[in-house]
Parts: sequence; structure tokens; C-alpha cells
Amino acid sequence: MDRRDLDEIERFLTSVGRPTLFVYYGLDPSADAAATDEAVRKRRTWAQGQQSNPKFKSEALFLIKSNSLLKRVFVDALDDYRVHVRDDTQHRKMDVLGLFIRGTLASRELTPQSEAAILHQGRQLELSEAAVARRIEELLAETESTRVGFETADLSSETMAIDHYAILGVATDAGAPTIEETYRTRYRWARNLKDLKRSAEVLEALDEAWRILSDPARRVMYDERRLKMLEMTDEVEKRSAMLMGLLGGPTDALTGEAPLPGAPLPLGAPAPAAPMPLPPPVHEVGLRSATAPQGTRLPLAIGRPDSPPAAPPPAEMPSIKLAPRIDAPSGGRPAPPTITGRTIGITAGPQAVATLGPRLAVDGPEVLTLQVGGRPLSRAWTVRNAGQGKMPGRVVTDREWLQIDQPRLDPVAPSQTVTVHIVPQQVPWGRTAGTVTVVTDHGERRTVTVHVHRRSWLPLVGGVVALGFLGVAAVAAFLLLWPTPAAPTELALAVDPVADRVFVDGAPAGSGRALTIADPRDGKPFQLKVEADGFAPQEELVTLRPGERTTRTITLALVDDMTWAPPAEAARVDAPAPVRTALETAAAANLGACFAGVPEAEATATYTAWVTPDGQVRRVDVTDPSFPLAAAEPCIRRVFRGLRLPIFEGDHASVELRLAVPVTK
Repeated sequence: MDRRDLDEIERFLTSVGRPTLFVYYGLDPSADAAATDEAVRKRRTWAQGQQSNPKFKSEALFLIKSNSLLKRVFVDALDDYRVHVRDDTQHRKMDVLGLFIRGTLASRELTPQSEAAILHQGRQLELSEAAVARRIEELLAETESTRVGFETADLSSETMAIDHYAILGVATDAGAPTIEETYRTRYRWARNLKDLKRSAEVLEALDEAWRILSDPARRVMYDERRLKMLEMTDEVEKRSAMLMGLLGGPTDALTGEAPLPGAPLPLGAPAPAAPMPLPPPVHEVGLRSATAPQGTRLPLAIGRPDSPPAAPPPAEMPSIKLAPRIDAPSGGRPAPPTITGRTIGITAGPQAVATLGPRLAVDGPEVLTLQVGGRPLSRAWTVRNAGQGKMPGRVVTDREWLQIDQPRLDPVAPSQTVTVHIVPQQVPWGRTAGTVTVVTDHGERRTVTVHVHRRSWLPLVGGVVALGFLGVAAVAAFLLLWPTPAAPTELALAVDPVADRVFVDGAPAGSGRALTIADPRDGKPFQLKVEADGFAPQEELVTLRPGERTTRTITLALVDDMTWAPPAEAARVDAPAPVRTALETAAAANLGACFAGVPEAEATATYTAWVTPDGQVRRVDVTDPSFPLAAAEPCIRRVFRGLRLPIFEGDHASVELRLAVPVTK
């Protein structure tokens, strides 16, 4: 499955607000290829009737033009796409868990209570305990943190009831490389099971075995307690004898088949006449805890190890389930005592604290229109991390004539420049378009559309040679008759306040206080729409003659009178220093125009601004002014409502400023 096909589908899903094709088509993730093919066909039939509907036009055009792409990904490679969705979901969950672990390790120490809180967060995200444990170890090494308050590795009695060596099919004296190789081989097989529930059960069992046997401290503790448990009870012998009676020989706990050469046989089982090779793993596995009630399955989840690409699944075989536990008869040997161990309460430790992660922001127009000749062109955008933490990602294009200087983002840079080069020799003649997309590893994306017009200049050299006897007359006629290129049609906009979004016939055309729209519609009317958060959008029908250049001033009206009051249950927080600094700087720079009629050189007043966590001013109170407030107040409200401040955590904050603003004459 091509990565570029997946990127194109993800851009479409982002535009329609759906996470996966299963959700978009209303199908269960376990649907077969026939169901997905039927869904694609019906949706394309719907799209053919929506091409002229402005609300669904872009969606319908994609479904019609990309029908073969959708069938290639969602029908022909359905199993690969299902694995991609599952892995992508796991990646996102692990990213969220990583942010939580980093916050917990802020003091460079990991306590038992902190680890319990991390494990609880992993359960909430439906991640396996082994996967969470691996991520904890990775971040402990990365942040150079240490464990505090751990006496030794702890193992529960439920863990002791499982033979992890039999789960992996290795001998009890197997080395770490052998355990890891066997674990990864069986993990790749389990990932390709079509039954996702059974796949999750097998993966959980493998993860738990890997978590115990790959850690030297846990393995020593497990081996010691396992030996004591075998000495205290013959429970394992009973199960082995019963299983051998059903199958006629020793079996592997995971596959239900003969164990690997060198693997330990159940106690009391006769040795085979010759070494038995490892058969293909079975499709179904039933695992039951020895300490849980009969019929109770262990809680299982899907893990995600760092393993090579999955191999095709082997042939499926019948399911093997362990026999039920047989209690000792009256007067016989007493039942084994419960093996107690130190357990961690999942409710202990600090509560999860919401952490502000990275947030992608791209400074620059979303739509760019250019004319190219024979020289290469370059354009640059600034990519910012408007949140916190690392922001790895990549920059991709969908056209060969768009080339990127830096295809990977610097994850630690708060701001970086992405430069795109346009190679005119590879641009087709006429008008064409391409996209430049910035995609972060945590799922955000921003797309810039580049419209390019390459004109065809065809010299009349052949005619000049054929009519060489005309000489200067032919050259003069050529110069006189050659048409002069028409001047471009441009619409310049001056927007008050700063426009968050500008649309031409429903298509994004840019943003900002001042912008120029080139060649909107030569001689044809078009619908212009300007939007800004907190202000009423403005629409108008505009018609420009070919070659006309004009400027229009658009003033947006407030949607409310800025008398917002916080809810009774909301708690006010102290405004962070970046919010206060940005508010003071922006207000002082923009309020001067509100005091045009004031005779003094400066206008002084106290401003109390109420700011919500999204960085918008919802209310402003003016007290102790040195100027007539009634005339200036509407302008003051517009200025504060148009500010865009840094985001912060909490319900709301109030900032009080005493400003002396120079009067603009």
C-alpha cells in the first residue's frame, strides 16, 4: 500500500471530519472486501448527483476522481488498511501516554505511586501493560530519571499461575537473544490474525511473558517463586496430565502443538522419541488464569512492539483450551496456599493532569498564485510550534515540480522556515496546481495550495526564416502584431480587524489585515466572504473586468456587545506572563486610532480584560479614563476583540493594565 495514497486519503478525511474510511462509510472495522466495495460504489453514485451542490461539491469531486484510489486501498488492500488504522491508533495513544509520562517524570524520579498512575492511564487508553512498561523504560533512559522506593520487581499470584516459558515456547535456561527472537516471531504471526479479539488475547499473553522474562530482576523473582510453587502443589502436573490425555502428547501452551526443541516438558510427561519441530502457530488460543474463577479470561489488549513488517499468517489450526482446574478430593492433599505479593493500587498516585502538547501553526497564505517563466522560483513559510513539547513531522508535496529543502521538521525548534522551489521545466504548460502539506507525527496537518500559470511563448522563427527576403519588414511586422500580455486582474483587500479566513466562491484565498487576490475570476462575478472570530462574517458579490486592479476596505461588525460574564462554577486563574505581555504590547500598538479627537498627547485609562483559554478577549472594562469614554468605547472593544493571545490552561483569566497611549492625530 503506497504511503502517498494514504496521505491523499488522510487529507480527504480531514476535510470531511472523519478519522477513518470505516467511519466515513459507516462500516464496522471487521467488514469484508465485498461490503467495502458496495459502500464505495453507493457513495460514488451519491457523489454524481452532488457535483452542482456547493455544500458537497469538493467531497463529491474527490469521490468521483479518486474512485480507483479508494478501491485500491479500501477493497484490494483492505487487510493492510485495517492494520494501518490499528497501528495509527496505537501510535496516537502512545503519543498521549508519552506526554503523561514526561509530566510524571518532571522531578527526574519515578515512585511506585507514579508508576501506578501511569499504568492506570495506559488502561484508560486500552494499551497493554507490557507496552506501557516498555515506554516507561524508554523515557526513564531518555530523561535520565531514576526509580525511587522500589525494593524489587513485584509479581502477582495471577502472573505466577501462567507458564511464560511455555507461552513463548522456549526453555527455562534460554538466553535473552533467543527469548527476543521467539517473541518477535510469534508477535508478527499474532498481529495478522483476522479475528481482532483473539489477536488481542494472544498479543496480551505474549506481552506479559516478554515483560517478565526480558527483565532480569523480574525473571529471577519469577523463577524463584515458580520453583516454590511447583514444590508446594501438583497443580501443574494435573493440568499437564489432563492435556496429554486429550492430545496424546506434550503441547505448547500458546499453539496447542508440540513445543520447540529444548523447551521444558510438563512435569510427569514422557519424553518424545525424537525432537519435535515447531508447527505453525494456531489461529485461536484460549488462556485462563489459575487464580481466576473458571471461565474467566485475563484482561487483554493489543500492544505495538517495534518489530519488522508483518509476515503472511501461517495456516490456521483448531483452537486448544486448557482443561478446568480439578480440586483435590475430600481427605486428599490440601489446595495450595495463595501466593501473595506486593501489588500496586491503580487508584494510588497523583491524578492525571492535562498537559498542553505541541500545536502546529503555519504563518503565510493558504493559497498562492504564481506565474512562471524560465527561471526557478522559491517561496518560504514559517512553521511554528504554538504549544509545548517536541513536534516531529514531515513536509510532503504531490507534484514533482514542487521541491522541498527540508523534508523533515526539527522536533525541538519552536519556529523554522520551510522553503519550496518551483522547477519551471517540469511545470506543464497552462494552468496547474499542487499542494505542500506539513504533517506532524501527532496527527495535525496544514496544506498550502500553489496555483501556477506557465505561459507558452512560441517564437515565429520559422516564419522569419521562410520570409527572409522580407528582412526588416518581416521583423517589424512581427514586433507590431505580437500581442502584449494582458495585465493581471487583482483585488486588494484591507480588512478591519485582521481576517482569519477569506474565501472566493467557497475556496480559501488567504488571511490577514491586507492581502491581494490575483485573477479571482476574469470578467465573471464571484462571491467574496471574509470571516474573523468574534465578528459577523461579511459576504458580497464582486465583478472585476479583465486587467482591473482595485482595492476594497471591509470593516467587520462585532457579534456581541462584549459584556461576557464567566459561569458561576468557573474558576479564575492568574494570567500567564506571556498572555499579559502579549496583551499589553498589542493593546498599546492598536489603541492609538481610537483617540483621534482627544486634544492631549496621551490617552490614559485602566483596562481590565477577561481572557478565555483559547486566547480571545471576551470582555473589557475601562475605568478612570482621561478622555471621553462614550466616543472611544466602541473602537476600544473592537481592538480588544480582534487580539489573538497565547492559549493557556484554566477556565478564564483577567488582566488589569494601566496604559498611556499616544494619540494618533
